[in-house]
Amino acid sequence: MPPARAAALLAALATEPARRIAQALVDFGGYLVDDTGSEEGGGAICMESGVNAELEAHYGVSVRIENPLKPTGQGAALYADLVKVFQALSVVANNGPQSVGGGGTPRVPPPPPICGA
Repeated sequence: MPPARAAALLAALATEPARRIAQALVDFGGYLVDDTGSEEGGGAICMESGVNAELEAHYGVSVRIENPLKPTGQGAALYADLVKVFQALSVVANNGPQSVGGGGTPRVPPPPPICGA
């Protein structure tokens, strides 16, 4: 995502968790791997098991949305923000061994290895 588009997206988000997720996707990218098996299609954010508990403790919101067609309560603003984030994502078609994540100059240093990999 071009820097100006990323800045506009981040400015348009109302919730801190969505801004943090968006910033991570801007800096490091992500992978959409399935539609979670729903008939209508859909998506999921794969995260460490304690992340939702941390969101609830620090921000009073949950990424568990019982009815995504009509989110209510404290999670509704986060859901609306995450929809904006996913709508702003672009497909990278040139990912490969010689151009990981599409190549180019990384915006930030890579994260440390996971599990000592």
